[in-house]
Amino acid sequence: MESVLKGLTMNERGLTTNTHCFVFASETGFRDSMSGAIAPVQSIAINSAKGANMTWDHLAKQKENALIAINRPRPYRPLKVMPHDPARDPANIREIGGWFGTEIFLMGKSPERMETLLGFCVGYLKHGVDVFEFARAINADDIDLLGAYTYLPGGKEWNQVDLKWPPGLGAPQWKLKRRVPCRFIRTVPRGTPFV
Repeated sequence: MESVLKGLTMNERGLTTNTHCFVFASETGFRDSMSGAIAPVQSIAINSAKGANMTWDHLAKQKENALIAINRPRPYRPLKVMPHDPARDPANIREIGGWFGTEIFLMGKSPERMETLLGFCVGYLKHGVDVFEFARAINADDIDLLGAYTYLPGGKEWNQVDLKWPPGLGAPQWKLKRRVPCRFIRTVPRGTPFV
């Protein structure tokens, strides 16, 4: 993903705002559209006309924005849904990992509709879903910024081969890098909307 910064150019001092060109920046570096020069940096120092210094870190900003979207109260709070297993008491689960989304996209949806929304094959949630909330706020170290929407199974374009994980309808999602403390909310049986 590239971001465009207008009116910036490279010189021996870094980037200044006194010329008219474009700088295309990504996680791996930036390219000056006039000279074509590429600099492999994560942080870009931008010097304003008044000499103020600020640092722009694309990945840090993405995580900051994701955490703002994730750590909100109801009806936007982060939730994890798992297929209900009749042999397991979900109230005994204290930590969860994997992919999660936000409550607003699950509200009013039955497990059948969740299969389509989240990108599961038909029947994957045949016993319903167990819904969990997180017992603490999600931190930057807890998540990967992979495939931020359910139409990217596993964070990648669908290969049209794996029918167990087809593309979903595009609800925001994030992947936990580690298991996070959780609380069981409820089991939602098939044919019943989550409220």
